[in-house]
Amino acid sequence: MAQSPANKPDKKSAKKGGGGVAARKGTSDLKLIRLASIVFSVSLLLSVGLVYLSNDHMEKRRGELGLANQQRDESRQKLERAHTEEREIREYLALYERFMKQGIIGEEQRLNWIEALQAAYKVYKLYPVDYVISPQQTVQLDPSINASGMELHASQIVLKSDLLHEGDLINLLSSLRKSAHNFLAAKECVLERQKATVQAQLTSECTLYWLTMGEHKELLPEGAIPPR
Repeated sequence: MAQSPANKPDKKSAKKGGGGVAARKGTSDLKLIRLASIVFSVSLLLSVGLVYLSNDHMEKRRGELGLANQQRDESRQKLERAHTEEREIREYLALYERFMKQGIIGEEQRLNWIEALQAAYKVYKLYPVDYVISPQQTVQLDPSINASGMELHASQIVLKSDLLHEGDLINLLSSLRKSAHNFLAAKECVLERQKATVQAQLTSECTLYWLTMGEHKELLPEGAIPPR
């Protein structure tokens, strides 16, 4: 039975329809690839961003930790210095108080010195002792020495006495150092033997320096009268 022309399939139409499906499929694939590329790019950027932020945070934390360690070390060093300074202050204060008791710091206590001389004279049964105490003078120290506003003062003392033996002089000087609360530095002592007819065997003349430490003050020249 022959088919009518109306019932015959149109080859051109069929071919045309197949090409449209392929085109639509290709377009969909491109869109999918583009979408996948965008998603990958976004994911990559997010990953990079997270890594960067994480590293930046770690750097900040590392910096904060380093700063905290530095501050801790500085605080420990300050505390150690404070303890050291406190210990040194206690030591210096004890030394200062000892110097005060010894008469090294402060004014000369000349009355105490004279009383100590009279006591030694009685205890050791010495011959009369003549003495001369010169006006106090300031000792010029090396300018490089930091004396913290303090000055070294010195008064020259000349002692003359007859002696039975050398031990009398040793006892006298030792007693003055212990009893008079002063710091005496001996410059020289001269001993001479007496004539055989004299009871005293020796004569002595000693030059001493009475040293004290005190704040700066204007010292009067020898023979000057202080203002009233």
